[in-house]
Amino acid sequence: MSIVGKFGVRHVQAFLLSCALVVNHMHLGNLGMAVVVITQKHNERQWKRIFYTEGFVKPVVYNLAARWLPTEEMLLLGPAIICGLYTGVCFMLMMGGYLGAGHGGWHSIFYFSGNCGLLWSLAFYGLGFASPNDCYYISELEKNHINDNVPPSILAPYRHNIPWRKIFSNIPLWTVLVCQFANNWSFNVFVKIWPVYLQHKLHFELHETGIICGTPFLFVSITVYAATILFHYLWNYGKLNFVVVRHVCNAIAQFGAAYSFMVCSSSEKILVTVIFHHIGVLISSLQLFGFYMNYYDLSPTYVGLTSGICNGIASIASIVGPHVTLDMYNQYGQDEEAWTKDRQFIGWRKGYDLCSLIFFIGGTAFMFLGQVKRQEFDNNEQKKQVKKNIISWSTKP
Repeated sequence: MSIVGKFGVRHVQAFLLSCALVVNHMHLGNLGMAVVVITQKHNERQWKRIFYTEGFVKPVVYNLAARWLPTEEMLLLGPAIICGLYTGVCFMLMMGGYLGAGHGGWHSIFYFSGNCGLLWSLAFYGLGFASPNDCYYISELEKNHINDNVPPSILAPYRHNIPWRKIFSNIPLWTVLVCQFANNWSFNVFVKIWPVYLQHKLHFELHETGIICGTPFLFVSITVYAATILFHYLWNYGKLNFVVVRHVCNAIAQFGAAYSFMVCSSSEKILVTVIFHHIGVLISSLQLFGFYMNYYDLSPTYVGLTSGICNGIASIASIVGPHVTLDMYNQYGQDEEAWTKDRQFIGWRKGYDLCSLIFFIGGTAFMFLGQVKRQEFDNNEQKKQVKKNIISWSTKP
């Protein structure tokens, strides 16, 4: 009896991992809406600290998903799992506007997401496991199917003799880091600073700000889930080439987003800016089928490690990006007369130009230096094990 294509425990684990990203990135939505509410009360010292919060959830999700999903399913379902980060931001931005405007104030935004995180923790404690070999409610048939269709080195409980030099000198991995840096910069700017721009300078109501900021991420979630279904259909009919998908999707995502944000910068009309902002964010979601899955392409064995290194370094952009954009946006400080005269929103235009430039650099790097094949350092664990077995066999009497 074959279980290929059938719903199983591995899909329950995939759903839990996606929900982990939903809950984790709800806190980014918190930051965006809480900043707006706090700055309304002129409590700037409090809100600047919250830009420094970053987590370690994404590398863990990569690592556990690689253990639970056979290679083909990982390549197909991986983007849908990672899309949880967009879904979480969308949900919290839309909810945060109403919560922040309510009696609970900005504190209620964090209480709500904190309770959601607690519920997820309880669910994962009861249903989540590190690998199929640790799960007590999985069938032997499904367990064997997973173990037979993932690289053996992935299920190893420990990593011995990690090839640090080869990892840090790997050009394709550095290319993914450049793409991740570009994504983190714009993503955090639009989640944390764009609500301030809409509410303070365009004078939207708080709940309207949340809806407008969350709408592009809603479109992103719908698009990614629909594209996952389409790619699964094409794969079943043998018409899907993952090498082509990685390069084409990443090029469309980063160059398309760069062009859209250039239009946002040059437009004289607020409506055009908002429309192309939504288009840019929507197009950039194709990165999930591009460099986001390239971590697994390059090294299934060390996917958690490599994604952790790249996301850790790229988190610099998550911190610096909002601060730099805010400084450009807030160029006149408390001078209300200067703000009134500046009808061109010069500071915010510079922010769009910078996002566009960084996306262009990331897209160009992946186009010329990106690879979609397993790297040499990924075989290090397997080579060490083979060498150990040979030595053990040769020393037998």
